[in-house]
Amino acid sequence: IRTPMNAILGMTHFLKEDNPREDQLESINIVDFSAKILLSLIDDILDFSKIDAGKMEFEKTDFELKGLISTISETFRSTAQNKKVELITELGENLPKYLTGDPVKLIQILNNLVSNALKFTEKGHVKIFVQCVAEKNKKVDVEFKVSDTGIGIEESRLGSIFESFVQADKKTKRLYGGTGLGLSISKRLVELQNGTIAVKSTINKGAEFNVVLTFEKPENKENTDAGRVEIKEEEISGLKVIVAEDNLVNQKVMESFLKKWGVNATIVGNGLEAIEELKNSDFDLILMDLEMPEMDGYEAATFIRNMEDTSKKDVPIIALTAAALSDVKEKVYSVGMNDFVTKPFNPVELRRKLSDIDKNK
Repeated sequence: IRTPMNAILGMTHFLKEDNPREDQLESINIVDFSAKILLSLIDDILDFSKIDAGKMEFEKTDFELKGLISTISETFRSTAQNKKVELITELGENLPKYLTGDPVKLIQILNNLVSNALKFTEKGHVKIFVQCVAEKNKKVDVEFKVSDTGIGIEESRLGSIFESFVQADKKTKRLYGGTGLGLSISKRLVELQNGTIAVKSTINKGAEFNVVLTFEKPENKENTDAGRVEIKEEEISGLKVIVAEDNLVNQKVMESFLKKWGVNATIVGNGLEAIEELKNSDFDLILMDLEMPEMDGYEAATFIRNMEDTSKKDVPIIALTAAALSDVKEKVYSVGMNDFVTKPFNPVELRRKLSDIDKNK
């Protein structure tokens, strides 16, 4: 399901930027919103099943906090603009630049909270506020507040709002849809990391969700905040990239994004063709789908890492996967790939990964 969703979301993104008429934009927004709702329903059910089975695993990796918050903000920017709701981000001055923890789970928690806030806010604003609340022995407690000026939650229902398949009331479910799993998943992800989550609300005035999580401070990074450098298109313009993807629609989606960013893309349909292109020319990066005919992404990556030519064997490889499961991630890294992007991919995330590769090449 994720593969066709990648095409739908990718193409609606480009249609929005193609100066559509007002009536066309309204139709495009409906398609985009509906596709995102469908994707969130799929993700909710899969995540709930993993948590319920005790199979949810947590990573420990270094990440830049401001960059992560910026990604979340950009993800929801168009949704907020379409609703004429202001999306505000405020960061405390005492925040470390780098943290060690699970950035993917943090994004998932905050995405659920911001998505929920935007869903129930028709006017006013949604605000993301982040600050450091405690620091001791190379560990730091970070508070994340997501507040809104939406419809609010009745006091009698605050105690059950984090339960599975629960929404504020039947009217809410009828008007706004959803599985009622997003907040439950967020709560369980927070608690599995020994954090806390709480909510307070006033009916017809809004709600505020408060999450506190403990992270480590990495020793090998300068942890003073020098401010975030925004990624510019020219930073990745000129990159030479192989895109190995067998789905023709997804080829078109990826090619469209890369062309817009000034990246020179060579499109192939399987791992064998990717290897042939790499043998014949130099490339900065390979975007490698995992499931392809003739030779899949795992086999192609293994072959490349065993090539004799150092300039070829060390080319960075980013996996394109529709299944972001822990065993898939482990296999991706075990065959020598450098990173992965989950389909449907977030353009902001993909562009940032390309920029990082460009800086380190």
